[in-house]
Amino acid sequence: MERYTYEEFAHTPNTQYLFASLGSQGPINKMITFSHFGNDIFNMSLEDIDEDTGVFDQYAVTNNGDTMKILLTVAEILVHFTSKRPGAQIFIKGNTVVRNRLYRIYIAKFLDEIRQWYEVYGLRGAHWEVFERQGKYGAYLVIRVK
Repeated sequence: MERYTYEEFAHTPNTQYLFASLGSQGPINKMITFSHFGNDIFNMSLEDIDEDTGVFDQYAVTNNGDTMKILLTVAEILVHFTSKRPGAQIFIKGNTVVRNRLYRIYIAKFLDEIRQWYEVYGLRGAHWEVFERQGKYGAYLVIRVK
């Protein structure tokens, strides 16, 4: 499936990846940031970059018509990042209920493929559990096992 090309910017303690969404609203620069929490735990965030101000916006909704391509690019970036840090635990949480649900839907859709390389957990209340397709979760934890 089609993905966008990306560029990596590694600096301690964070690593960032830049790519451009090309859709109905024109080109929109996007940034994936892996923020180091400590030990091997990283928060992964997706942000748009405002061309006029240079400000990162994690709440932007661009409706550029390329959601699948963006999410596949994000997945490829996650694979790239964890291939360099095999023990990394990646914490993912949508910043809105809608975005978090979108993440759950796409994780569920590709769960069989994901599980070939990763363990996936969902946060239900205050407890982590193995991700289930029909589960409702507040956040996700992805750990590379291969």
